[in-house]
Amino acid sequence: MCSRYGYYEKALDETESLAAIIEKGVYEVPFGEIGPVDNGVILRGEKDSIKADVARFGWLGSDNRTLLINARSETIKEKPTFSKGFERHRCVIPVNEYFEWNLRKEKASFASSREDVLFLAGICDVRGNMLQFTVLTRDADEVMKPVHDRMPVLVSRDAIGEWIFDQKSAEQIMGAPQEELVRNIEYEQLSFI
Repeated sequence: MCSRYGYYEKALDETESLAAIIEKGVYEVPFGEIGPVDNGVILRGEKDSIKADVARFGWLGSDNRTLLINARSETIKEKPTFSKGFERHRCVIPVNEYFEWNLRKEKASFASSREDVLFLAGICDVRGNMLQFTVLTRDADEVMKPVHDRMPVLVSRDAIGEWIFDQKSAEQIMGAPQEELVRNIEYEQLSFI
């Protein structure tokens, strides 16, 4: 699962270097933690170019009430809620780190050991007049398993164009081995006074 992520200056720098088109709202997204219903920056296709845009984190369910923040990559093609988004509107979400909580409510952050920015695989779509996105997940790797049984699908910087523009490549990316991440856990200080 991925319910919150960190978006900081390095993610904006990468966004600027990758996008041929940048919506002005991209510069209004504040740095810090982004969670469900917050606006976040995404990279998506616009004709044959990569466009940086602002979208709401969370996919409105068919009941128009439920907010779906993640979609299982293993079943995304079969789920009516997400299948068209996967076929036509794949995106990536540039992040510096993402967060998850274990059963003891300890917050863990996950980041790249090699790069300043991770690219989470996502899908986006317009609902009403609002662009929305959700993050694709997969089974957890060994670094993530002690915290949670799911993790985001990661897209390498070099594969962003393939993810956005080529469905067959996107399907391969979902099942490919991913970069091993670094995990840090914040422990809560308890007092027995």
